[in-house]
Amino acid sequence: MHILTNNLRNRFIIKIMSFFTCLLCLSIFFIYCTLIQNFIHRLEKEQLATQQDILNSIQLNTEEQYNKIMDVVVNMHTVKYEAKTVSEIIEQGLYENKTTRANDYRIESFINNITAHNQGIFDIILIKASNGLSFYGSNIHTRSVIAEYDFLNDYIAYQEDLFTNKIQFHSSYQQPYIIDSTNQTLIQGTGLLVNINNLSSSETIGYYIININPEIFLNQDYIMSKKLLGHILIYQDDNILYNNSPFSMNKLTNIIDTTNESIHFDGTYLLNKKRLKKSNWTICHILPQNELAHSTKQLYLRVFSYIIIIFVILIIAIVIASIHYNKRICKLMNQIQSVENGNFDIQYTDSNHDEIGQLSQAFNKMCMNLKNYIQKEYILDLERKNATITALQATINPHFLYNTLDAIRTKSLISQDYDTSEMITLLGNIFRWSTETKKVMVRIEDELEYAMCYLTLQNIRYEHTITIDYQVNDDVLKYAIPKFTLQPLVENAIHHGIENNLQDSLITIKAFKELDNIILKVSDNGLGIKEDVLYRLRKQINIESINTNKHIGLRNINQRLKLIYGESNGLTINSKYQQGTTITIIIPCTIYTGEEEDDDD
Repeated sequence: MHILTNNLRNRFIIKIMSFFTCLLCLSIFFIYCTLIQNFIHRLEKEQLATQQDILNSIQLNTEEQYNKIMDVVVNMHTVKYEAKTVSEIIEQGLYENKTTRANDYRIESFINNITAHNQGIFDIILIKASNGLSFYGSNIHTRSVIAEYDFLNDYIAYQEDLFTNKIQFHSSYQQPYIIDSTNQTLIQGTGLLVNINNLSSSETIGYYIININPEIFLNQDYIMSKKLLGHILIYQDDNILYNNSPFSMNKLTNIIDTTNESIHFDGTYLLNKKRLKKSNWTICHILPQNELAHSTKQLYLRVFSYIIIIFVILIIAIVIASIHYNKRICKLMNQIQSVENGNFDIQYTDSNHDEIGQLSQAFNKMCMNLKNYIQKEYILDLERKNATITALQATINPHFLYNTLDAIRTKSLISQDYDTSEMITLLGNIFRWSTETKKVMVRIEDELEYAMCYLTLQNIRYEHTITIDYQVNDDVLKYAIPKFTLQPLVENAIHHGIENNLQDSLITIKAFKELDNIILKVSDNGLGIKEDVLYRLRKQINIESINTNKHIGLRNINQRLKLIYGESNGLTINSKYQQGTTITIIIPCTIYTGEEEDDDD
């Protein structure tokens, strides 16, 4: 039982899952091909004839009802009712901008007469284009038009594409102008009333809305006598007019897009389509296969029993395969534990070429590479220690240099050479800062002080011809920055920017906080950089190269910043020839803690 439990936990093995999936797919495919598929084809042949008869009846009835509706539209324009047609009566009101009770009575009588003799028409609404006056008639007592409803502004203005010279049909669930307790989905026919005696005129006389009961197209008594199963879908192009199926719009769209007369749909439904002759309507009968015949139940039970048997066989197979592969994995786990204990000479042998075999080969290669890496690191560590000892032996005692510089400074003061004394003091500060190599990160305040020492020293050298603009916000002084970041930028501004033209020279140092970043800028108003030179310089500072002789170059500063803070940070150079250069550093805000140690510590 313990072995079985351990194997069931290893279901993630891709080989076992593939084995199970293949067997299951092959079994289902075999059952489908030998039983279900043949039976479905047989049922389709038996039911197609019945479907065709029923759809023919629906088609004839739908065409008859469609013709009646079209006759209503034609009668509005052609049949005279008490010496005038409906369109003429409405046209008369259009030009006179008034109406009489007699004309209103004629229109209402015409509408009531149509609805009384056409049970498929729920109601008809005529609207005058001149004043929005509406006329309504219905054969349903529970339906009525909302009093004072503004058809022109509240309905037609938002549905202008539905009102054309040709009647437009569409499905309508809610009619905002109708009071109706049933809220039944209707087929709505809409169009324009025109003067047939002057068709070239673009003037609109009025509008008509015909609400149609979609159930009238199905001739329900005949359908019930034939015991029709499934669902009916009526559509025009991509516009669904009637639908009694529970399908989503995506599935109905797929049904509409199919062009065959009788086809399979999703392997679950049979479709049969009929297109009306005089209209562009299509009637589609959707028949679920599980309703085709009650005899399918026995077949499904038999198939289910087969699936159960196959499933049991597959479970047994998966357990056996799991035990086999689990033994190999456990052996590999033991080898991994040996490596964890420091034994890198171990080799795992697996002659199979599957995933576990490939994993064992990768494991052996990893052990070999790890062993070689440890040996190389050991040798490099020895070399680093030897290099450190050599460097220490070659280092001049800093205290000796400090004392010497202090003696020179004292002598300069005695000689009243104050500039030389100040330069020696600044040089001592710079030297003291440079020899403190333990810290990789320093405060921005200290880095700025170091850069200002260098800049002041150079300003004395050039007889105070350099103007220094120091714009540093106090809130950035507490943050950390890599050591030796700003001084090379100041040196670059002097030697490459203003050295050849010291008159009116200006160096600006800015430091401020922006969101979660620190922005540092060193600018000069010197010679600037030409565009082609600037392009090469920007490209060079982004080349990943380590030059141990140039720790403070622009490229080294840029690479250090990217290594410490990531590729999104670093150094950017902006310059215009004869106008000056600005070097910008963007680093994230990091509070200085004093714990950043150099690797040589």
